Amino acid sequence: MFEAISNAFKGFQHRLLLWRRVPPIFFILPLLLGLGWIAWTYLQGVDLFQEPTYEQIDAAMVAQGLISHEEVDTTGMVTPYSTGKIYQWIRGGVIVWLLASILGWVLSLIRWPTHIPLKSVASLCLVAAVIVVGDDVYQNWEGARESFIGEEASFPAYLGKIGLIFALLVSPAFALVYYARSSIMDRYLIRNVAQPLAFCFAAFLAIWLIIDLSDHGPSFIDAGVPFHKVLWFYLIQVPMIVVQVLPVTVLLSLLYALGRMSRSNEIISMLGAGKSVGQVLRPAFISGIYLSLVCFALNYYWAPMAEGRKDSMYRAIKEGYEDDTIVDKQFYRNRAEQRSWYIGEIPFDLREDKLRNVWVQEQDAMGQPTRTIVAKSARWWPPAGPWRFYNAKTVEYEYTGDGRITQNIVYYDEKESEVGDKFDMDLPETPWRIFSSSFDPEYLGVPELTSYINTNSSLPPEQLAPFRTFRQYRMAYPWSCLVVVLLAAPLGLVFSRRGLLGGVAACVFLFFAMFFVDNLFLAMGQGNQIGALLGSWASNLIFTVIGAILLFIRTRNRDFPTPKSIWNNLFGKPI
Repeated sequence: MFEAISNAFKGFQHRLLLWRRVPPIFFILPLLLGLGWIAWTYLQGVDLFQEPTYEQIDAAMVAQGLISHEEVDTTGMVTPYSTGKIYQWIRGGVIVWLLASILGWVLSLIRWPTHIPLKSVASLCLVAAVIVVGDDVYQNWEGARESFIGEEASFPAYLGKIGLIFALLVSPAFALVYYARSSIMDRYLIRNVAQPLAFCFAAFLAIWLIIDLSDHGPSFIDAGVPFHKVLWFYLIQVPMIVVQVLPVTVLLSLLYALGRMSRSNEIISMLGAGKSVGQVLRPAFISGIYLSLVCFALNYYWAPMAEGRKDSMYRAIKEGYEDDTIVDKQFYRNRAEQRSWYIGEIPFDLREDKLRNVWVQEQDAMGQPTRTIVAKSARWWPPAGPWRFYNAKTVEYEYTGDGRITQNIVYYDEKESEVGDKFDMDLPETPWRIFSSSFDPEYLGVPELTSYINTNSSLPPEQLAPFRTFRQYRMAYPWSCLVVVLLAAPLGLVFSRRGLLGGVAACVFLFFAMFFVDNLFLAMGQGNQIGALLGSWASNLIFTVIGAILLFIRTRNRDFPTPKSIWNNLFGKPI
């Protein structure tokens, strides 16, 4: 049965290869379906206008003689068009077109051996980039320009984020264009490196998945977690895994590809045909640059955030609730004003959700409490407050001369109070100031690190050093892929079996040395012993120089220096 299915597929592929191109109906019909969906939803009466503003509702409440905003009838209020709603309307049609075009793209990919599907891949990448960037802008644009939680938002860092999203998603199309326009030799070299690269990455991913499932799998099974939640839990971790394993994957795949070509004398044949070492290694360096850019885009925001959310996601999936909490059980002490805060849960979206289980206590100069606020939830209103507490009680303490304490308790609860279930109070603390004190810079992306540094610029340099170092490190670490190529290429390009073994051993030694130096300088930067720039980039600079020297020696067809030869040259006598 398997052979029959395989023969049928081969026959279909053969007939498909006889076509000069995939019939246009497979791409025209999806476009018509997408336009039809947009027109149909418009005729159904899609709402494309903004919601009434607070001022409009307040004026209507006064005009209608009402006492609550909830009683206001908003029908007939004139509001401008909403850019977000228009985007959501058009986005629906684009998704319909995208889904309907899957068959045409699959047919194009089947014909890949003889016809590279540049247009199909480019259109798919472009549409995916527009949708993902559009969704991010729709959700985060206002928050990036104006803070909702009290931090100093970094709009340029956010623009860098969405620019990297777009570049990452459209990059496969450019990579395919480069491959299509390359020479036959360059294509052959790219394939020789890409195949072991894919296998190595799949192997590392499988090893990581097996180890993680052995730790978390029994808990998922005992809690009866659905498969789709477990799948989403691991998909979120993919950017982190890519960033962590990509340098060593590049190292192993490049050593394997160049070693195999050296043993079969293919490298000698290329050099004998008039190709220089630079021309032979050009595809490897271009691939290293591309993979560094991919790693840079992922390490800018998604990889550190995925690593930071792993524990909270695991706890939420295991216990069966939605993972909407950025920080839980947070304590903050404002020593200057003698005020302590405890917040049970801080959600991700403070525009829609409230802080839960809030406790605030104020003290006098002697450390004795003067007022305590206990609330079921609270919300902070930008740009400078006030705080609004819901379902709360306040306790004010008065101390008499004989040491007695009088408590004045006021309830703000629907069941026990006539003053309402909420009250406002002006307090200098902001949500960002409260929960950013517990931030670990290792789990923050560049936008969050920039916001933290800008907001807390008055802190001592020792406290800001880890955040400044990791902001630089987010941009420095991805280029280790290119540094690895610079080390592995000259050491893997050999002309004998003995040279191959020595080159592989030297390359592995240099890789672990780079890993050690990288962590050493990073730790020194976090400890404010050296500058953030030096602590983040020193490892790349050192091993780039070493790689450039090795490449120069290889292009001059000279032997690499050995410890024995270095000793003789320095001291003029044998070891």
